[in-house]
Order: sequence, then structure tokens, then C-alpha cells
Amino acid sequence: FMDKVVEISGLGDKTFLPDAVKAGVHKPVEVTMANSRAETELVMFSCVERLLERTGLKATDIDALIVNNTSFNPVPSLSAAVVHHFKMRKDVRSFTLCGMGCAASVIAVDMARDILNSSPNTRVVSFLVDFFSP
Repeated sequence: FMDKVVEISGLGDKTFLPDAVKAGVHKPVEVTMANSRAETELVMFSCVERLLERTGLKATDIDALIVNNTSFNPVPSLSAAVVHHFKMRKDVRSFTLCGMGCAASVIAVDMARDILNSSPNTRVVSFLVDFFSP
């Protein structure tokens, strides 16, 4: 079923799909927390790297970070992983919104707006990292 959905969805070659989806039902994939974290970090870190490259900012220039994932909720949090990986400042405000489904995207936008309204000239990074679950 997933093979058919991916085939007719119109997704291009540059669309990221988890290994579990690419493998389809014919090849078993080991679904573990470690594999899920590695896959999520791959997506998150590449997104933040591209953002920093395109804007010319350093990770230490970011004042607030909001990471949104509709279902995967590991410990330590996804935002903590980004802060640690990029060696962001110790006073960066970081938030992880997980397990709230699609509503988390609206909440993330609202949070970013509130942070920017309360602290002008603040640099806020907010993103959704989500994918098909096997």
C-alpha cells in the first residue's frame, strides 16, 4: 500500500523519505528509537545547516528555537539535540512540540509570533520535522 501511495503522490527525487518507506513492504526495516532518532536528526541538522549557510548567521546568533514533530517524542528532546549539535548559546530559549498532531504547527507559529512581539530584534528558528511513520 505504501509503495502505491508514494508512487502516485507526485513526490520528486529531492523529497526525503525515511528508509522504512523507501524499503516498502518487501524489505523489513528495523524500527527502533535509535533509528528514528538518527533519521530525525539527519533531517533537522541538514535543515539548520542550510538555514545558517543561506542567512550567514552563526548558531550562536539564534535566540530561540522551536522544533515541531507531530508524533516522535524522544528524550532528550529534539530541540536539545539541535542546541547541543550546533553548540548554541546556553541561554537560547528552546522548545519542542511533540505528540500534538497537526495542531503543533499552529502553536509553533503562535509561539514564534509571541516571542518576536515580546522581544523585538530576536532571531527565532522554528521548523517542523515530520515524516511517514512505518
